[in-house]
Order: sequence, then structure tokens, then C-alpha cells
Amino acid sequence: MLTGRNLSQYDIEGTVLVNGSPARIDTMKSLSGYVQQGSIFVPQLTVKEYLVFQSLVRMDSHLSPAERSQRIEEVITELGLGKVANTRIGNRYDDLVGSGISGGELRRLSLAAEILTNPPLIICDEPTSGN
Repeated sequence: MLTGRNLSQYDIEGTVLVNGSPARIDTMKSLSGYVQQGSIFVPQLTVKEYLVFQSLVRMDSHLSPAERSQRIEEVITELGLGKVANTRIGNRYDDLVGSGISGGELRRLSLAAEILTNPPLIICDEPTSGN
């Protein structure tokens, strides 16, 4: 509810406050990042290829390729994904693709995709639970 996503099936009452001031749902959507508990990845892509794709669809269209590339490298470094940057994401359940990156690296990749745009607020759905 806080992120303003998937609300059509719910009746919501109350007020969301940000720093003590009422926040509109559409405002929350634009200023927050949301890391889902289970993310969907393209297992054939490498970690870096996935972040390049995310940068193209989510970052400001006025950014130069060099600025996008710099931000991707910053995020990879910040989240300790440097050793797997050129590793296929993979799928633990598909022998054809290979095992790919670890579960912890998958979670960090989910977070990396959200922090590419440097949102002021990030909401994480159970970031430390599961496999």
C-alpha cells in the first residue's frame, strides 16, 4: 500500500504521512523504490546486462550512455556484485541455463535494479527471508 502498487482490489482508508505531511499515493509511487520478495529475472542475461536493461527502461532518458554506465558501475560496487557482474543470472531450477548467481546475489541484484534511479525511499518486502 505504501508504494501505491496493485491497489485496485483493496479498499484503503487512512493517511500516509511522509515526514509528518500527508503523501498522495501517486507521489509515493514516484519517489519510492520497491524491492519485491521474489523478483523475475531473465536467466540468460548477465548481472551487468540486466542492470543495463533496467537503466534503459527506468532511468531518466536525458542521461548520457556514460552517465548510465557510471551509475551501473557504482551500484555494482556498492552491492558487492563485481565478482559476478559478467556471470549469467541463471536459474537454479533449469539445467539448460546453469546454476548462475547465488540466492544472496539475486536479492542484491533486485535491490540494485531499484537503487539505479537513486530513489529517496526504498521499501523492501522481506529482504532477508527465504532461500
